Amino acid sequence: MVARLAIDPAEVDEWERAADGMAILWDEQPGNSPAGRALQRA
Repeated sequence: MVARLAIDPAEVDEWERAADGMAILWDEQPGNSPAGRALQRA
């Protein structure tokens, strides 16, 4: 995929490091997560 998209392999490493630092807050009950509350307001 790196070759097909013509990106530098180092860029892939940077994206992986960024993803490792992210968290997706989730709760099974609707409305108990930031995303769920935003959807309820929409």
